[in-house]
Amino acid sequence: MTDQNNVVDHFELGNIAMQDNRLDAAIAEFKEALKNNAEFAEAYNNMGLALFNQSRFDEAIEEFSNALRIEPNFALAHANLGLVLLNKGLVDEAIAELTKAVSLNPELAEAYYNLGIAYNKKGLVGETIKAYEGFIQHAGENYRNYVEGVQKIVSQLKGQTSAS
Repeated sequence: MTDQNNVVDHFELGNIAMQDNRLDAAIAEFKEALKNNAEFAEAYNNMGLALFNQSRFDEAIEEFSNALRIEPNFALAHANLGLVLLNKGLVDEAIAELTKAVSLNPELAEAYYNLGIAYNKKGLVGETIKAYEGFIQHAGENYRNYVEGVQKIVSQLKGQTSAS
């Protein structure tokens, strides 16, 4: 087996472990993949997600930053970094990362959703509405259960702005 095959195998095993919520196993597999290819941005990104799901936010930030060091225009890594920053209460930093994510990939629905949350935390109603409308526009089948709720939030926010 070549080193590249080994890298891909460990990466795929890490993804499977993550889907099964075996986060420690996923992290171990991503680390193995990175031993043979230290420039594998997707492995850093996915390891960051596993760490995030364990509420290991500082470590997740480090891994998302590693992914972005390798691929500065990796929209999903920007979105994930924004999410972890938002969870740490670093709202301005989160907005910067999430804005970068949607500028790089305007189809990234989850980045719009999290951007809406961040803007809402800052009390920026107009920006919140715009971000949530971006989510609604780009939400695919995976997010259909969220769309109706977000549409209600947008209606309520628009009602607030027209009442002011």
